[in-house]
Amino acid sequence: MRATPTITDTRMPMISGKRKIGNNLDDADVLEKMSTTTDIDEKLRILTYNMNKNLPLNLGDMVLSKVEQLENREIRYRYIMLGDVSAISNTQWDNYKEYFLNKIKYSDDFKVFRKYLVTMSYAYYDANGKLLNLIKIMPNDYR
Repeated sequence: MRATPTITDTRMPMISGKRKIGNNLDDADVLEKMSTTTDIDEKLRILTYNMNKNLPLNLGDMVLSKVEQLENREIRYRYIMLGDVSAISNTQWDNYKEYFLNKIKYSDDFKVFRKYLVTMSYAYYDANGKLLNLIKIMPNDYR
């Protein structure tokens, strides 16, 4: 098993604390609902619905505000960045992408998304609702 690289950027969202956002399939209720359908879009709808039950989630200098199911098997996490966002460099955005790519590749929390070849996207907005960056990770990126 490969180790996930550590990224030292302090602005990196750490979701793996005590509070889960619902994409972990250890939740018996989620597992039961997902087992009643073979439709992948319905499974993803159930997952996003359950993730949103615990949102918004304050992550320090950002808030995970919403998880959306989009067309073509895409799940989008919407973040609101707090404070001064002008200092975020292209290198930091690249670090975010690398961080999420490794989480998707190696974390059990993303196993269902890998199984169904879901595109994962991460949209970052400032406090005024202006899109700062969109990171999109396609199935070919993590396979």
